[in-house]
Amino acid sequence: MAVMLGVAVFTSVLTPASAVAEPQVRTPAECAAALDCRWQVFDAMSMSGRMEFLSQVQATAGRVVPGFDRFQAIRGVTWFFRDERLGARGNWVSVVNAVGLEALERGTALVLGLSGGDYDNPGSRTWAEYLRALRAGELDSRSAHDAAWSRGEQAAIDHAAVVAVSHGAPPTAAEQRFLANSNLVRWAMRNEPTVLDALVGLNVAGVSPTQRLSFYHWLTNVRDEVPWRKSAELSWRISHLDLLGSAVSFSDLFAAYLASLAGNPETQPQLPDVTAGQDAATR
Repeated sequence: MAVMLGVAVFTSVLTPASAVAEPQVRTPAECAAALDCRWQVFDAMSMSGRMEFLSQVQATAGRVVPGFDRFQAIRGVTWFFRDERLGARGNWVSVVNAVGLEALERGTALVLGLSGGDYDNPGSRTWAEYLRALRAGELDSRSAHDAAWSRGEQAAIDHAAVVAVSHGAPPTAAEQRFLANSNLVRWAMRNEPTVLDALVGLNVAGVSPTQRLSFYHWLTNVRDEVPWRKSAELSWRISHLDLLGSAVSFSDLFAAYLASLAGNPETQPQLPDVTAGQDAATR
Protein backbone atom coordinates (compact mmCIF):
# COMPACT_ATOMS: atom_id res chain seq x y z
CA MET A 1 0.00 0.00 0.00
CA ALA A 2 2.80 2.39 0.88
CA VAL A 3 4.51 1.68 -2.44
CA MET A 4 1.29 2.28 -4.40
CA LEU A 5 0.70 5.57 -2.54
CA GLY A 6 4.25 6.67 -3.27
CA VAL A 7 3.84 5.92 -6.98
CA ALA A 8 0.57 7.86 -7.07
CA VAL A 9 2.13 10.90 -5.43
CA PHE A 10 5.17 10.74 -7.72
CA THR A 11 2.93 10.46 -10.80
CA SER A 12 0.78 13.40 -9.73
CA VAL A 13 3.86 15.58 -9.34
CA LEU A 14 5.05 14.74 -12.83
CA THR A 15 1.63 15.16 -14.47
CA PRO A 16 1.35 18.52 -16.29
CA ALA A 17 -1.16 20.97 -14.84
CA SER A 18 -2.94 21.15 -18.20
CA ALA A 19 -3.60 17.41 -18.04
CA VAL A 20 -5.04 17.70 -14.55
CA ALA A 21 -7.24 20.66 -15.36
CA GLU A 22 -8.86 19.50 -18.58
CA PRO A 23 -11.76 21.80 -19.56
CA GLN A 24 -15.23 20.43 -19.03
CA VAL A 25 -16.59 18.99 -22.27
CA ARG A 26 -19.89 20.64 -23.20
CA THR A 27 -21.97 20.47 -26.34
CA PRO A 28 -22.78 23.63 -28.32
CA ALA A 29 -26.44 23.21 -27.38
CA GLU A 30 -25.61 22.99 -23.67
CA CYS A 31 -23.50 26.15 -23.83
CA ALA A 32 -26.18 28.05 -25.74
CA ALA A 33 -28.90 26.99 -23.32
CA ALA A 34 -27.06 27.54 -20.03
CA LEU A 35 -24.81 30.42 -21.14
CA ASP A 36 -22.19 29.37 -18.60
CA CYS A 37 -19.31 27.94 -20.67
CA ARG A 38 -15.86 29.37 -20.03
CA TRP A 39 -13.60 30.20 -22.92
CA GLN A 40 -11.57 27.06 -22.28
CA VAL A 41 -14.64 25.02 -23.21
CA PHE A 42 -14.90 26.82 -26.53
CA ASP A 43 -11.15 26.45 -27.08
CA ALA A 44 -11.59 22.67 -26.85
CA MET A 45 -14.58 22.79 -29.23
CA SER A 46 -14.18 22.33 -32.98
CA MET A 47 -14.88 25.27 -35.28
CA SER A 48 -17.93 23.37 -36.57
CA GLY A 49 -19.12 23.11 -32.98
CA ARG A 50 -18.56 26.81 -32.45
CA MET A 51 -20.61 27.58 -35.55
CA GLU A 52 -23.40 25.43 -34.16
CA PHE A 53 -23.13 27.28 -30.84
CA LEU A 54 -23.43 30.65 -32.59
CA SER A 55 -26.56 29.54 -34.40
CA GLN A 56 -28.11 28.33 -31.16
CA VAL A 57 -27.04 31.20 -28.95
CA GLN A 58 -28.76 33.55 -31.39
CA ALA A 59 -31.97 31.65 -30.66
CA THR A 60 -31.31 32.14 -26.95
CA ALA A 61 -30.68 35.85 -27.53
CA GLY A 62 -34.08 35.86 -29.21
CA ARG A 63 -35.48 35.92 -25.69
CA VAL A 64 -34.02 39.43 -25.48
CA VAL A 65 -34.67 40.56 -29.05
CA PRO A 66 -37.12 38.34 -30.96
CA GLY A 67 -35.64 37.08 -34.21
CA PHE A 68 -32.11 38.03 -33.18
CA ASP A 69 -29.55 37.19 -35.89
CA ARG A 70 -26.73 39.67 -35.38
CA PHE A 71 -23.97 37.23 -34.49
CA GLN A 72 -23.96 36.04 -38.10
CA ALA A 73 -20.85 38.13 -38.79
CA ILE A 74 -18.91 36.22 -36.14
CA ARG A 75 -20.27 32.96 -37.49
CA GLY A 76 -18.98 33.91 -40.93
CA VAL A 77 -15.43 34.47 -39.64
CA THR A 78 -15.61 31.19 -37.70
CA TRP A 79 -16.76 29.50 -40.92
CA PHE A 80 -13.58 30.75 -42.60
CA PHE A 81 -11.46 29.37 -39.75
CA ARG A 82 -13.15 26.01 -40.13
CA ASP A 83 -12.68 25.85 -43.89
CA GLU A 84 -9.00 26.78 -43.57
CA ARG A 85 -8.50 24.27 -40.72
CA LEU A 86 -7.32 27.07 -38.45
CA GLY A 87 -7.79 27.26 -34.72
CA ALA A 88 -6.26 24.10 -33.29
CA ARG A 89 -6.85 24.02 -29.56
CA GLY A 90 -4.58 26.40 -27.66
CA ASN A 91 -3.26 28.40 -30.61
CA TRP A 92 -3.79 32.12 -31.12
CA VAL A 93 -6.75 31.85 -33.51
CA SER A 94 -8.53 29.36 -31.28
CA VAL A 95 -8.05 31.26 -28.02
CA VAL A 96 -9.04 34.64 -29.46
CA ASN A 97 -12.15 33.15 -31.06
CA ALA A 98 -13.01 31.26 -27.85
CA VAL A 99 -12.72 34.33 -25.61
CA GLY A 100 -14.89 36.24 -28.07
CA LEU A 101 -17.58 33.57 -27.84
CA GLU A 102 -17.42 33.70 -24.05
CA ALA A 103 -18.04 37.46 -24.20
CA LEU A 104 -21.17 37.33 -26.32
CA GLU A 105 -22.44 34.33 -24.34
CA ARG A 106 -22.06 36.10 -20.98
CA GLY A 107 -23.38 39.37 -22.41
CA THR A 108 -26.56 37.53 -23.33
CA ALA A 109 -26.63 35.92 -19.87
CA LEU A 110 -26.32 39.31 -18.15
CA VAL A 111 -29.27 40.75 -20.06
CA LEU A 112 -31.34 37.68 -19.24
CA GLY A 113 -30.51 38.12 -15.55
CA LEU A 114 -28.64 34.83 -15.16
CA SER A 115 -26.11 34.39 -12.36
CA GLY A 116 -22.38 34.10 -12.86
CA GLY A 117 -21.32 37.64 -13.71
CA ASP A 118 -19.15 38.60 -16.65
CA TYR A 119 -16.35 36.03 -16.17
CA ASP A 120 -13.91 38.97 -15.95
CA ASN A 121 -14.38 39.47 -19.68
CA PRO A 122 -14.89 43.17 -20.52
CA GLY A 123 -16.65 42.20 -23.73
CA SER A 124 -19.46 40.60 -21.74
CA ARG A 125 -20.76 43.89 -20.37
CA THR A 126 -20.25 45.72 -23.66
CA TRP A 127 -22.28 43.09 -25.50
CA ALA A 128 -24.91 43.35 -22.75
CA GLU A 129 -25.10 47.11 -23.31
CA TYR A 130 -25.60 46.49 -27.02
CA LEU A 131 -28.41 43.98 -26.47
CA ARG A 132 -30.18 46.24 -23.99
CA ALA A 133 -29.98 49.19 -26.37
CA LEU A 134 -31.24 47.06 -29.24
CA ARG A 135 -34.15 45.80 -27.14
CA ALA A 136 -35.01 49.36 -26.11
CA GLY A 137 -35.15 50.51 -29.73
CA GLU A 138 -32.24 52.91 -29.26
CA LEU A 139 -30.26 51.65 -32.26
CA ASP A 140 -32.66 52.96 -34.88
CA SER A 141 -30.07 53.95 -37.46
CA ARG A 142 -27.44 51.96 -39.29
CA SER A 143 -24.56 54.04 -37.92
CA ALA A 144 -25.78 53.84 -34.31
CA HIS A 145 -26.36 50.10 -34.57
CA ASP A 146 -23.02 49.30 -36.17
CA ALA A 147 -21.12 51.48 -33.72
CA ALA A 148 -22.69 49.70 -30.74
CA TRP A 149 -22.15 46.27 -32.29
CA SER A 150 -18.51 46.99 -33.05
CA ARG A 151 -17.88 48.22 -29.50
CA GLY A 152 -19.08 44.88 -28.17
CA GLU A 153 -16.87 42.91 -30.52
CA GLN A 154 -13.86 45.20 -30.06
CA ALA A 155 -13.95 44.94 -26.27
CA ALA A 156 -14.11 41.16 -26.55
CA ILE A 157 -11.25 40.91 -29.06
CA ASP A 158 -9.01 43.33 -27.13
CA HIS A 159 -9.41 41.15 -24.05
CA ALA A 160 -9.00 37.97 -26.09
CA ALA A 161 -5.66 39.13 -27.48
CA VAL A 162 -4.35 39.64 -23.93
CA VAL A 163 -5.66 36.25 -22.78
CA ALA A 164 -4.01 34.49 -25.73
CA VAL A 165 -0.59 35.93 -24.92
CA SER A 166 -0.95 35.22 -21.20
CA HIS A 167 -1.74 31.57 -22.00
CA GLY A 168 1.29 31.06 -24.19
CA ALA A 169 -0.29 31.72 -27.58
CA PRO A 170 1.22 34.95 -28.94
CA PRO A 171 0.27 35.89 -32.51
CA THR A 172 2.62 35.47 -35.44
CA ALA A 173 3.48 38.55 -37.49
CA ALA A 174 0.82 37.54 -40.02
CA GLU A 175 -1.77 37.05 -37.28
CA GLN A 176 -0.94 40.49 -35.90
CA ARG A 177 -1.63 41.93 -39.34
CA PHE A 178 -4.88 39.98 -39.52
CA LEU A 179 -5.93 41.41 -36.15
CA ALA A 180 -5.04 44.93 -37.30
CA ASN A 181 -7.19 44.47 -40.40
CA SER A 182 -10.17 43.37 -38.33
CA ASN A 183 -9.66 46.29 -35.93
CA LEU A 184 -9.77 48.63 -38.92
CA VAL A 185 -13.15 47.23 -40.01
CA ARG A 186 -14.57 47.73 -36.52
CA TRP A 187 -13.13 51.26 -36.43
CA ALA A 188 -14.93 51.99 -39.69
CA MET A 189 -18.19 50.71 -38.19
CA ARG A 190 -17.77 53.04 -35.22
CA ASN A 191 -17.03 55.99 -37.49
CA GLU A 192 -19.50 55.42 -40.28
CA PRO A 193 -20.28 59.10 -41.10
CA THR A 194 -16.56 59.79 -41.66
CA VAL A 195 -16.14 56.63 -43.73
CA LEU A 196 -19.22 57.31 -45.84
CA ASP A 197 -18.09 60.88 -46.54
CA ALA A 198 -14.74 59.51 -47.69
CA LEU A 199 -16.41 56.91 -49.92
CA VAL A 200 -18.64 59.52 -51.56
CA GLY A 201 -15.62 61.74 -52.15
CA LEU A 202 -13.58 59.02 -53.82
CA ASN A 203 -13.05 59.33 -57.55
CA VAL A 204 -13.39 55.78 -58.84
CA ALA A 205 -13.95 55.53 -62.57
CA GLY A 206 -17.22 53.81 -63.42
CA VAL A 207 -18.32 53.40 -59.79
CA SER A 208 -20.96 55.80 -58.51
CA PRO A 209 -21.15 56.98 -54.87
CA THR A 210 -24.35 54.95 -54.45
CA GLN A 211 -22.57 51.81 -55.61
CA ARG A 212 -19.69 52.44 -53.22
CA LEU A 213 -22.05 52.92 -50.30
CA SER A 214 -23.97 49.81 -51.30
CA PHE A 215 -20.82 47.69 -51.25
CA TYR A 216 -19.73 49.10 -47.90
CA HIS A 217 -23.10 48.42 -46.29
CA TRP A 218 -23.13 44.87 -47.64
CA LEU A 219 -19.57 44.28 -46.41
CA THR A 220 -20.40 45.39 -42.85
CA ASN A 221 -23.81 43.74 -42.58
CA VAL A 222 -23.56 41.79 -39.31
CA ARG A 223 -26.68 39.80 -40.17
CA ASP A 224 -25.10 38.16 -43.22
CA GLU A 225 -22.27 35.68 -42.66
CA VAL A 226 -21.17 35.60 -46.31
CA PRO A 227 -19.39 38.98 -46.57
CA TRP A 228 -17.62 38.34 -43.27
CA ARG A 229 -16.45 34.91 -44.34
CA LYS A 230 -15.22 36.22 -47.68
CA SER A 231 -13.57 39.31 -46.21
CA ALA A 232 -11.86 37.19 -43.51
CA GLU A 233 -10.39 35.07 -46.29
CA LEU A 234 -9.16 38.15 -48.13
CA SER A 235 -7.71 39.64 -44.94
CA TRP A 236 -5.90 36.38 -44.15
CA ARG A 237 -4.32 36.27 -47.60
CA ILE A 238 -3.25 39.91 -47.37
CA SER A 239 -1.87 39.36 -43.87
CA HIS A 240 0.24 36.51 -45.18
CA LEU A 241 1.47 38.68 -48.09
CA ASP A 242 -0.08 36.25 -50.57
CA LEU A 243 -0.59 38.48 -53.61
CA LEU A 244 -2.10 35.84 -55.89
CA GLY A 245 -4.33 34.48 -53.16
CA SER A 246 -5.43 38.02 -52.27
CA ALA A 247 -6.44 38.69 -55.87
CA VAL A 248 -8.45 35.48 -56.02
CA SER A 249 -10.10 36.19 -52.66
CA PHE A 250 -11.03 39.72 -53.73
CA SER A 251 -12.64 38.34 -56.89
CA ASP A 252 -14.60 35.86 -54.76
CA LEU A 253 -15.66 38.65 -52.40
CA PHE A 254 -16.91 40.86 -55.22
CA ALA A 255 -18.66 37.94 -56.91
CA ALA A 256 -20.53 37.26 -53.67
CA TYR A 257 -21.56 40.92 -53.52
CA LEU A 258 -22.90 40.82 -57.09
CA ALA A 259 -24.80 37.65 -56.24
CA SER A 260 -26.40 39.44 -53.28
CA LEU A 261 -27.52 42.24 -55.58
CA ALA A 262 -29.03 39.77 -58.00
CA GLY A 263 -30.97 38.17 -55.18
CA ASN A 264 -32.04 41.43 -53.49
CA PRO A 265 -31.83 44.24 -56.06
CA GLU A 266 -34.09 46.56 -54.08
CA THR A 267 -32.54 46.15 -50.65
CA GLN A 268 -29.12 47.74 -51.15
CA PRO A 269 -27.71 49.63 -49.42
CA GLN A 270 -30.50 50.05 -46.87
CA LEU A 271 -30.52 46.64 -45.25
CA PRO A 272 -30.00 45.91 -42.43
CA ASP A 273 -30.84 49.40 -41.18
CA VAL A 274 -33.18 49.60 -38.23
CA THR A 275 -35.39 52.46 -39.32
CA ALA A 276 -37.69 54.64 -37.31
CA GLY A 277 -41.18 53.28 -36.91
CA GLN A 278 -40.10 49.67 -37.28
CA ASP A 279 -39.49 47.14 -34.57
CA ALA A 280 -35.76 46.42 -34.42
CA ALA A 281 -36.48 42.92 -33.26
CA THR A 282 -38.31 41.97 -36.44
CA ARG A 283 -35.89 43.47 -38.94
